[in-house]
Amino acid sequence: MMSLNADVMPQYRQEAPKTPPHILLHYCAFKAIWDWVILCLTFYTAIMVPYNVAFKNKTSEDVSLLVVDSIVDVIFFIDIVLNFHTTFVGPGGEVVSDPKVIRMNYLRSWFVIDLLSCLPYDVFNAFDHDEEVSYSIFTNIVYRVLSVEL
Repeated sequence: MMSLNADVMPQYRQEAPKTPPHILLHYCAFKAIWDWVILCLTFYTAIMVPYNVAFKNKTSEDVSLLVVDSIVDVIFFIDIVLNFHTTFVGPGGEVVSDPKVIRMNYLRSWFVIDLLSCLPYDVFNAFDHDEEVSYSIFTNIVYRVLSVEL
């Protein structure tokens, strides 16, 4: 009879790639928790930006919301820095840990979108003291896009 002891069963072990000390593995526990935090903050932003555009006017500025939004923007900026130091899976399935390749990959992929998402538009608008009809940056962009298409 065949027995399946530990001696018979194959041992599948994958070595962690050798990375420089300042490079994070994309599958480490810290990065997984960090990605969940970023996901939650993305949901917060997806709800609050349309709410602020639709219902918030210049006369009722809430400083606490401005502070929270600024903290979210700083966390998104920290995420950009972390992404410049995080491994990724290459086209051949290998873990890429070379810092130069990581930087170039991130610059070619999500960097521009991430950078635009962390700009503090609310802070820019807080210092806008125009007494006439005041629009947010988002509203100006939407207005210009629609007027170009018409």
